[in-house]
Amino acid sequence: GMALVMVLLLAKQIITLYHAVQKTLTKDQHALVTLYVALEDNNLELIQFALESLRVHVKPMNNAELTYQVDKALEQVFQGAPPTQEVINIITVNLPMA
Repeated sequence: GMALVMVLLLAKQIITLYHAVQKTLTKDQHALVTLYVALEDNNLELIQFALESLRVHVKPMNNAELTYQVDKALEQVFQGAPPTQEVINIITVNLPMA
């Protein structure tokens, strides 16, 4: 719904900004941007790839909620559906942006 549109617009702005300043995104931010693009294209393979790279980066953070939600999103992808908006929101909110 609207929330996804807002998030995707935000992601587009982040990507544009990223190209504008050629700032090096952290690996987890890069994976998150990839995830947004994959969601927009409804590309399950790319969604899975982005989630798996996210998983590698969030594991050492010891954020149980974040790890749980990434696993949940992957589970949804394995069942042949894109992750729910709720799960994506929780992942986005829990990712440290520094």
